[in-house]
Amino acid sequence: MGLIYNVSRDGMFVVNGAGFNVERYVTISMPQITLEQEPIQVSGLVIHRNNVGFGVMFARVDQSTRGLIAKLAERRCSV
Repeated sequence: MGLIYNVSRDGMFVVNGAGFNVERYVTISMPQITLEQEPIQVSGLVIHRNNVGFGVMFARVDQSTRGLIAKLAERRCSV
């Protein structure tokens, strides 16, 4: 579990001191804009890690999910 930070169309950074090993595939559940909507499930590859958290590059994401991620990223950037 961690705090999703810096979401983009291609990936995200997750604040979590424990983290995962680099080059490991993970599945992350992200809340949508409203809590009534189902969370977005996305798989990705951990591409870097530090003492604060880890960076994930999205992989195997369908077009519908990419659209939801883009909307989420745009909304978070405009706040």
